[in-house]
Amino acid sequence: MIHSILFVVLAVALTLGAPAAGGAAGRDLVIGLGGDATSLNPVVATDGVSYTVEWPLFDSLLELDQNLTVRPLLAESWDVSRDGLTYTFKLRKGVTWHDGKPFTARDVAFTFYSVLDPRVTTPHRAYFDALAGFPELTAKENPKEPH
Repeated sequence: MIHSILFVVLAVALTLGAPAAGGAAGRDLVIGLGGDATSLNPVVATDGVSYTVEWPLFDSLLELDQNLTVRPLLAESWDVSRDGLTYTFKLRKGVTWHDGKPFTARDVAFTFYSVLDPRVTTPHRAYFDALAGFPELTAKENPKEPH
């Protein structure tokens, strides 16, 4: 009797957890979340659910692998100056946005400007505090726009 009950419970659990037949396999990403994302903009999002949703949507210049080794992602390579203060990234070619426009250095600069702009409320500004050479961006009065 117990084996029959366990079998039925297992069969129901597998049926409820299985994807629907004829679903959009390979086209849709379905993630179960404990709440709603508050933003899909990684510059301003502050909650873990937003981070979970953003993670598969946005790439970064670099990533960490399973061994916490820095690897290229949107940057195919980078050089560091002798004094360790200047990083030069070579961007991967052929990367495009959803609308087909190419990914450029201006896009990277826009992200940095957004995080450093004192008019933007972001939890990530502290990560960029060590950057040098951006006084025009971090000026409280009249910060410059990216160019």
